[in-house]
Amino acid sequence: MKGDESKRYFAKPIVASKVTSFYYKFKFNHWGDGSDMHTSYVPTTASSIAQHNQNPGNPTITWTAFHSKDMVIPMYSENGTTYELTKSNFKDILGKAFADDTDLANQINGGDLKFKYLSDMFSIYKDFLDSKKSK
Repeated sequence: MKGDESKRYFAKPIVASKVTSFYYKFKFNHWGDGSDMHTSYVPTTASSIAQHNQNPGNPTITWTAFHSKDMVIPMYSENGTTYELTKSNFKDILGKAFADDTDLANQINGGDLKFKYLSDMFSIYKDFLDSKKSK
């Protein structure tokens, strides 16, 4: 694989609209002896959380380690180039990308949905796309 190794990262796709693809970029900061890091283990999906709440001893739950110095960065891709999704650009980017879901786009453009609810916006748009597929 060619390219600058310092610019490589792990990513997880979130959702793709007609014009933009979104994903989470994972930046791992595992330097030093680790004495200043805090590790948490969390269920990786909502269904894992529900399973854990119903049966805490369930061995089938998938858990993910997350170090407090690690970062999960929302990103988007347009025309083959990737950019970070930030508090200052999310309304413009998501408003255009999610324009086919007019209710969601209006809530984003109107300021009803803040950046801290980004994962909820992605979930709402995924549900919108799923509802279109089932029709």
